[in-house]
Amino acid sequence: MKKYILFTAVFAMMVSACVREELMPVRPEQNEARTFTCSLEEDQTRTDITKQGKTVWSEGDKLLVTNGSVCDTLTVGAASAGKKFFEFTTTIEGKIFVVYPVKAFNSVDSTGRVSLALPSVQDGSFGSANIAVAAAEDRLVKMKNVTSVLKFRIPSSVETPIKVVSINSVGDKMVGNFTVDLSSGTPVVSTVEGETYATSVAVNVDGVGGNFYASVLPGTYKTGFSMTAVALDLNKAWESKKTVSDKVLNVNDLVDLGNIGTDLKPVAGSGTSADPYQITNLPEFLAFTYTVNSGNTMVGKSVKLMENISGVTAPVGFYSAEKQISFQGEFDGNGKTVTVNMNSDESSVGLFGLVGESANIHDVTVAGEISSKSLYAGALCGVVELPDSAAAGVKIANCVNKAKVNGSEQYVGGLIGIAQNNVKNGTEAEKRAMLVIENCSNAGEVTSTNANVGGVVGYVTFATLKSCSNKGAVSGKMNVGGVVGRLYQTHIYDAKNF
Repeated sequence: MKKYILFTAVFAMMVSACVREELMPVRPEQNEARTFTCSLEEDQTRTDITKQGKTVWSEGDKLLVTNGSVCDTLTVGAASAGKKFFEFTTTIEGKIFVVYPVKAFNSVDSTGRVSLALPSVQDGSFGSANIAVAAAEDRLVKMKNVTSVLKFRIPSSVETPIKVVSINSVGDKMVGNFTVDLSSGTPVVSTVEGETYATSVAVNVDGVGGNFYASVLPGTYKTGFSMTAVALDLNKAWESKKTVSDKVLNVNDLVDLGNIGTDLKPVAGSGTSADPYQITNLPEFLAFTYTVNSGNTMVGKSVKLMENISGVTAPVGFYSAEKQISFQGEFDGNGKTVTVNMNSDESSVGLFGLVGESANIHDVTVAGEISSKSLYAGALCGVVELPDSAAAGVKIANCVNKAKVNGSEQYVGGLIGIAQNNVKNGTEAEKRAMLVIENCSNAGEVTSTNANVGGVVGYVTFATLKSCSNKGAVSGKMNVGGVVGRLYQTHIYDAKNF
């Protein structure tokens, strides 16, 4: 199976007897082995689709089997590949609950209430995110799909390779954590009060044409769906179209959204300071995001917001242990507001995930909500970092945060999670002059269950802060400040915490 990008939150409302982190084969020798035949009743449930439209198992598919106390992971072998049935043996006693795929599983209790996760980024293959569940006591396990499926096509005639297709439904819950109650035998799907849900799903198509699929939560979609194709060429950058309006999706429904990618439009401007790229809508912002995230740092280039933007769910640039891609150009917010909705277990969450050498970000307001289960969260920037060999600095000026920011790990700020200057050469004063945060303010609530939490910046080193202020409530475990949570070799001028 291809890799999944999944939410991994476990519902606080559920006391779990079996959770994903504890998954391992559990086959007590004293228990008698039982053999089950796993069949999937619904056509859209299974993992692969043939040219004839039949859906079948694939070799390597993984399922989870549990009785609420112990868990077992099962793998479909070569003998079952391409077939409708998968036979397995387990020593788990009593009534069993089966989940496909295993990575969708969060937790389960002994009554059959299963906590599952539907990802906001999917690979587009049939069944890549479909989730099927079953409860069984006898030999036959009848799996049932508990999601709905959206289908679209990229025609072979499309000349510019499409990177991502985003399917959006303004204000409606599309993906996230949900529960399935199996106690009655028929799955009952529910969302969870208090959870944050994404209102869009991104499908990675990576330049390939053909049919693609996305799985979403069943429910009422009052605004229907729009679809946006994004390429990595800002001269042929995007196409957006309304596809379906006012739609009710039941469990296992499949809706065809049609074709996308044949009428790509450019982002206006040439990217110079005199003629910046001009972003006027969400599709153009997505094109900008994926262009940077594909490795184009846009050093020496300028981008200007022309209108307020809503519905941003992915950061520009990212920081992880494996790879870092930073934005290094000029971003002129032009006094506009970007509304974000980000719920992620990845590090460096914010409008910009990683900002690096020579970047200049100014005159933008961020609204909405940021929720992070990893390090480095800020509404504007998760991470601002200058490498030890940097020759040019970073400036962030005239930026405002009105978004709610919540982090469960360290380095959480209203605007910036961490601003770190690693430059080795020069005096301390010269190094501080290379990282400037000026006239920035926070009005949003900032919370963390960990350390280094600030209204403007969670943690900052070798920098200069001028005329920055905080009006939002800030809470954390340690190193908590109204403007800055923790600082090192940083000068602060005219800071105010109201």
